[in-house]
Amino acid sequence: MAFWHKFATNPDVLRSAMNLWPPFVGAGIVVDDISPDFRHIRILLKDR
Repeated sequence: MAFWHKFATNPDVLRSAMNLWPPFVGAGIVVDDISPDFRHIRILLKDR
């Protein structure tokens, strides 16, 4: 299995990777939840 295949098939891995993505970290964005079928993503934006 290719390394990138994990991101496309596992919502928890994708959520963790997105939470480490520098633009999201810099803006204070947190990916809270991704549904198992990838249809819904809950994003939190912290007040500054």
